[in-house]
Amino acid sequence: MGPVAICLMGPTATGKTALAVALARRFPVAVISVDSAMVYRGLDIGTGKPDVALRAEVPHALVDIRDPRATYSAGDFVRDARAAIAAATAAGRVPLLVGGTHLYFRALVAGIAPLPAADPAVRAAIETEAAARGWPALHAELAACDPVAAARIAPRDRQRIQRALEVVRIVFPDDVVLGTLMFAGRLMAHLDEVASVLALRHCRGPVVTASVDALAFYAPIRVGEIVTYKAALNHVGRTSMEVGVKVVAEHPLTGERRHTCTAFLTMVHVGPEGPRPVPPYVPVTEEERRRWAEAEARRARRLQRLARLRPAMP
Repeated sequence: MGPVAICLMGPTATGKTALAVALARRFPVAVISVDSAMVYRGLDIGTGKPDVALRAEVPHALVDIRDPRATYSAGDFVRDARAAIAAATAAGRVPLLVGGTHLYFRALVAGIAPLPAADPAVRAAIETEAAARGWPALHAELAACDPVAAARIAPRDRQRIQRALEVVRIVFPDDVVLGTLMFAGRLMAHLDEVASVLALRHCRGPVVTASVDALAFYAPIRVGEIVTYKAALNHVGRTSMEVGVKVVAEHPLTGERRHTCTAFLTMVHVGPEGPRPVPPYVPVTEEERRRWAEAEARRARRLQRLARLRPAMP
């Protein structure tokens, strides 16, 4: 069990600071600010920040800890708040978290995904692209590759669209081999995840990967490049479906784009008793009918391979 803490939250100008100070004067509590504006030095007007004299009497952790030009995320807050809580507990005081930034409270209590740090080059590339195409267009791109995130973000919410695309797009050093090239195994894991998400959305139930019917690498992906995964449902059988995934790499500064990989994966809809029926899918456009026919040909070749291998199976 972690240390006990008191949370005092509410909107601006409701008397939170006054109550926290009164509690601190009477009980052994340590005040920890939960305010996204008070972390910045110099932002004293309109923030309800307690003045220097009051903070000298009743110290407030996480106030005036950042320059206004620096970024401060919910992840930064969680790290700093946990350190402040640990310090207060070690000093024999009860942590009293006070503020109105509910995102910070939620991140601290419910946890936050371990997202990678922002990359200036990728962020600059997204800014340039947004200036040319508009944020709604980038929101549409986000919806194509991460519909769950896009559903939570407004089409003109610049900051959240930018951050979501950073996480979706960038190749990080941990993803590479020989220092510069994306590790093929990591790329294959991404392909499997993307195909699984599309298959899950189609059948609204658990899916497993049955086979990789084709996987072709056309060009390497290098660290720092932006990667876009485009998935499409190609064919549906009784309990399985084929998903095609196209991978495009983009240099964040020059904008050069390369088709780097194509994969076709067969996914099976499963339940507690085994394979389950897949909802129907009817190709309508000429492109969809072409993909359907090619998927049927790949399925026929896969069944032929299995037939040849089956006598040798134990």
